[in-house]
Amino acid sequence: MGRYPPAHDDCIGRKSVSKATIERFPPNRNMATKITVIHCWSAPRSRSTALLYSFEAARSNTVALDEPLYRRWLQEKGGGTLGISRPYEEAFLAGIPPADEDAADAWRWQREQQCFNERIYHAVDTLLNNNNNGGVVFAKQMAKFATLFDFESNWESGESKWRDKCHELLLEKNVQLVHCHVLLVRDPVSVLGSWNNSSDVHGSNPHPDEIGITQLLDIYAKAIGGNHAVVVIDSDDLADDPCKSLRDLCS
Repeated sequence: MGRYPPAHDDCIGRKSVSKATIERFPPNRNMATKITVIHCWSAPRSRSTALLYSFEAARSNTVALDEPLYRRWLQEKGGGTLGISRPYEEAFLAGIPPADEDAADAWRWQREQQCFNERIYHAVDTLLNNNNNGGVVFAKQMAKFATLFDFESNWESGESKWRDKCHELLLEKNVQLVHCHVLLVRDPVSVLGSWNNSSDVHGSNPHPDEIGITQLLDIYAKAIGGNHAVVVIDSDDLADDPCKSLRDLCS
């Protein structure tokens, strides 16, 4: 992490569960358009942004979402009360770019006002309007956001308006959502060693609520317990041979 606002909107390694979670809303599933939602969870400094860019650049039928739970997390954890703060925090939460930002990028700051469920709704709608043949929604998430996510339903917890609107859209367009969880892992020593490279953004305090390494274990347990498809990716494998890693992931 370290960009503000975020720039966008089975397995390399080990497949833990082969069955993806399917939302069975379409009345005729045999004829339904399928959209796969990849929830990618990682600690910071784990090359998750590179993976996000790979999906966005390489696939015309993909919508990439960059940390759509970030704003809510910062609302709850920020302000310096837990040693967590951002130099752009006030502008980010307000959805108003700082004076030195390019005015053409104002829409990115405004978009961050949308909750995760709303971002998923617009992503699904975009894919249907583009080709109506389905596609992929790639949602890059930090593991520390996991407390805001309901792993039983695969939606943002505590929000129903946009979740229900998306369900209505799935029924109307006969769309089937298939959910898969990806854990992008890196040696914790390497994560901490790389932390200071962006200390101008998040400070030099590697607070547990910032790093999220232990949260990855909790995510794995919840996803496995919910019988979701879980993919584990070694960040070093991705860096060493990105072409092979992406081919394996998309196969």
